[in-house]
Amino acid sequence: SKPTKKTWREDQRILRQYVYPLIGRKKAQAVVKRDILDLMDAKADKPRQAALNLAVVRKMFNWGVDEDYLDSSPAQGVKARGKPQSRERVLSPGELREIWASLPPAPIPDHAFFEQTQFQGLFSDNFLQIKSFPT
Repeated sequence: SKPTKKTWREDQRILRQYVYPLIGRKKAQAVVKRDILDLMDAKADKPRQAALNLAVVRKMFNWGVDEDYLDSSPAQGVKARGKPQSRERVLSPGELREIWASLPPAPIPDHAFFEQTQFQGLFSDNFLQIKSFPT
């Protein structure tokens, strides 16, 4: 999947760090659902990582089924355990200064718009994607 998938390095890292240590010595045909569940249990304290692990393993075994290496996927029917908690990130004063300094010279309303959105907690990736600011 390297040529077509942008996240192949992350997938490879997940396989090497989390999957191979638990099931890497088994042949694909010998892996059973319990192995996948054990993989999930190993990261029960980190639901987000467990879900990422499951996604990579599911994709790998589904590929094996599609290419006729396996009759069925041991990951079939396995659901992510726990719910990943959403995280919030607040910009530090230094980061805010960097953003402020990187704004192009503009009429005061542009800067006022930035101040208003930032101080109201509306600053996000969406703000960075705005092509033009209201005047």
